[in-house]
Amino acid sequence: MEKTSDSKVHQQAHVSTGAGIAIAGIWIAGSSVTIVLLLITFVLGDHSHDDQIKLSTWDAVILLLLLAAPMIVAYNATRMILNRD
Repeated sequence: MEKTSDSKVHQQAHVSTGAGIAIAGIWIAGSSVTIVLLLITFVLGDHSHDDQIKLSTWDAVILLLLLAAPMIVAYNATRMILNRD
């Protein structure tokens, strides 16, 4: 631990190379899954007619949760690897 002039205690994080690679892999996988879900949802979806797509409130919430789920998992896995609360 290191003391600064304003008497706040700072602790440096020590992460091994393997843990750093694992964290990077988790975030790359999470972001790629999110990108694939976005492509499926918006690019490959049925847009054959000019009508606007109307989502109910619950459909929009479920869609947002599906798109956010890989990033939430990546964040929680990073916390688990670093053993932080």
